[in-house]
Amino acid sequence: MRIKRIKRIKGMRGRSLFLLCATVFLASVCPKQSESVPAFTRQTKLPCTSCHYQFFPQLNAFGRAFKLGGFTQTEPGAEGGGQNADATNINAAVMIDSGLLMGGNGGLNGDNNGNWQIGNEPALFAGGRIGPNTGALVKISRVSDNFKFVYSDDGPGSRRGVVVYRTATGGPGYSMDYWNTGSDNAGWGWRGGNDLFITRAFGPNSGTPAEGIHLFYGTREMFLNFGAFAPVGDNLNGVGGAGANVGANLAKYFRLAWSPTVIYGVDFMLGAQTTFGTATLNGGENYATQGGGPNGINIDANSTLYDAQAQWDLAGRPAQLTIAHALIPAESFNNKQAVAVLTSPQNNQQSATLYSIYKNGIYNTRANAISGFDASFSLAISKKFGFKTAYGSLTGNGTSCNVTDCAGYISGVDVGGWWNASQNIKLAIEEVFYFGNTNLFGPSTASMHETSATTLEFEFLF
Repeated sequence: MRIKRIKRIKGMRGRSLFLLCATVFLASVCPKQSESVPAFTRQTKLPCTSCHYQFFPQLNAFGRAFKLGGFTQTEPGAEGGGQNADATNINAAVMIDSGLLMGGNGGLNGDNNGNWQIGNEPALFAGGRIGPNTGALVKISRVSDNFKFVYSDDGPGSRRGVVVYRTATGGPGYSMDYWNTGSDNAGWGWRGGNDLFITRAFGPNSGTPAEGIHLFYGTREMFLNFGAFAPVGDNLNGVGGAGANVGANLAKYFRLAWSPTVIYGVDFMLGAQTTFGTATLNGGENYATQGGGPNGINIDANSTLYDAQAQWDLAGRPAQLTIAHALIPAESFNNKQAVAVLTSPQNNQQSATLYSIYKNGIYNTRANAISGFDASFSLAISKKFGFKTAYGSLTGNGTSCNVTDCAGYISGVDVGGWWNASQNIKLAIEEVFYFGNTNLFGPSTASMHETSATTLEFEFLF
């Protein structure tokens, strides 16, 4: 896992003044009215705030119901109350995400002082209603491609269905999960403080590939998701061809979320998810044409996550609290063997490509377990402005501190805010302070004291 955009605290005064000026400038040039709206707003004829809580992409209760329904909800006046009209309704949207990344000498990744990344992660979204009970969502970007096809049917006070998906970075939670705790990588509202969160730093939700088929069931108070998946993506790094073929053996994913009415007016969730089992992966035809790839690679996908979320009005203002704790077991025998095969001299012609494709599906390559805890709080001061803060701590349960083992910790605090210029334009700023003594992210982090990162983000969807 990488930590980027780090700078020592001693340069914060000048940097903060510059960021303030940059924020004021961007605020002055942002349009006051939206010229166009994203895909699902076109489909439902509802504003983005109907589904999103505080800011994109966080979801509220209505947004969760829309996702559970397989993206099939249409405008309220449609036949069948907007849910069962027969017409196909597929729309597209483009997201342009730009940022100013502040780092400096002594940062964990060297010099990175004032690096503008204009259009850093442009993405094309296409999705919506295919039929009365079927929907789809496709995201194509510079760094990843994601796809899901959802069948969702009505039951007695419930929705149940099946989803087939492939994701380069979303992990198995991408299949069907709609909480704001980081359990689904694709539904995430933080940028600068990613590495504070155990769900983002290690495990199945830390930008890992997955493809599989899952069953889900949801009611007002309960959500279940169970499926089989392979921790590997397709067509990564420009290799082309069919990608990695999945063997008969697949890893398993299980998600349980409970949403009782604990306190009136509080939208509460208590949940857990786990990945377990072994996936057998085989080299695809594209590797055979390039000299052959290894077959029968066994990858163990083991992890456990507990999370909680609460949304409520605090003095009439929307507030959210999230908490997560996870444990990623030490490198297993199968995963150690997989790394050895993928990087062996026999595969030296392809080892770099093969390892780059498979490595993100191996959740922990260290000889010790990794555990972590994180909590975040966000408060909308108005419909447009709000602030957020988070704390995270990751611990290596090893006996020493080197490239393969780690005894130590890394913790940090993220403080930031956002401004929704319109329903599809967001400006956010985050300042992250890191401290600890560990090399969880590589040898360069063996000693971390008084280092920080600053991110200024501009997100535009149309």
